[in-house]
Amino acid sequence: MFTQPDTLTDRQVADTTSRGWGFVVDTLTYAAVGFGSHHWVATVGNAKWFVTVDDLDARHRDLDDSRLKIRQRLSAALETAHALQQSGKSFVVAPVTSTAGSVLENVDDRFVLALYPHISGRLGSTGRYDSQFERFEVIDRLIEIHTSTETVKGIVGVDDFSIPSRDRLNIALADLTTKAHRSLTGEQRFQHLDSEALTVYRLW
Repeated sequence: MFTQPDTLTDRQVADTTSRGWGFVVDTLTYAAVGFGSHHWVATVGNAKWFVTVDDLDARHRDLDDSRLKIRQRLSAALETAHALQQSGKSFVVAPVTSTAGSVLENVDDRFVLALYPHISGRLGSTGRYDSQFERFEVIDRLIEIHTSTETVKGIVGVDDFSIPSRDRLNIALADLTTKAHRSLTGEQRFQHLDSEALTVYRLW
């Protein structure tokens, strides 16, 4: 995320990192990169670490989702990456487990934190590969991951292929004429949803 959360301080991030991984953070700098999670670069002596914080409330998939279920999904994903790396898949960048052996530590009841090695690299092109070599390298790694079922069995989550926020969209479709809905979505989005309502229903 490019914007640091208003309700989370650098002190909370540093304290959680120190408490969870047993070292004192010397410096902490917010990194406005990526999307979906918040990131900081932490220094401990001469070492650099990449700190990732997730807002559980921002990851609701439906109205019945809870912070506990969201945390469990996120934990399963990170534990899967950690298991793959530990099995020899060195190309997998996985979180470092805390002193308690967890891939996640709670900042509070809303935010959770994971710690990664800081890796310097170059961002590749979006939407294409720069060379055939890169394309085949990615294919080889995908094959390695997809032949590692036994490694992650019992850890990896199972995708139910549900559509995130489908219940919210159903509510919006059923409530197209209300002023409350217009104020929530904006007039342009309201008009577009109204014109495409039948199409959306058919896709369901």
